[in-house]
Amino acid sequence: MHINLILGNYIDSLIWFKKLKDENEEVVMILDYDLNEDIYCENDIIYISSECAKKLAKEASSVSYFKSLYVYPGMYRELS
Repeated sequence: MHINLILGNYIDSLIWFKKLKDENEEVVMILDYDLNEDIYCENDIIYISSECAKKLAKEASSVSYFKSLYVYPGMYRELS
């Protein structure tokens, strides 16, 4: 089984999720570092804990990781 794992539940995680689903990827999960339970499902989106991600990654035949580049307004301007 191939897993697509989005690292972190951030503002653009749902964009990654939609992009992967549009590309017909079957197994797409979001690693939520703050999740207290192993697996949580909401609106057909699977959120998993760090511990669960570690177990699934070991069992999967392959894993693709996706990480957001966290950007905030003005970060490319020179500081005075």
